[in-house]
Amino acid sequence: MNDFEKFENELNELYTNYVLKFRILSYLEKELEGHFRNQREKVQVDHFSFFKFHFFSAPWFCSGSISAIYAID
Repeated sequence: MNDFEKFENELNELYTNYVLKFRILSYLEKELEGHFRNQREKVQVDHFSFFKFHFFSAPWFCSGSISAIYAID
């Protein structure tokens, strides 16, 4: 086996290793994007639930007027 064939075999091994690592990296990036998307959606739902709870349980919303809070006659 001459030098050219040795380098060719080494290059094929390096390329195979590169392709494998590139595929793994692509998969992990997509998984990470999905994780971040799920976290953003969870935070949005949590914020909406917090707002909804505090808005609809506020005394001025339940009593029908703001004057009920301050006892304005």
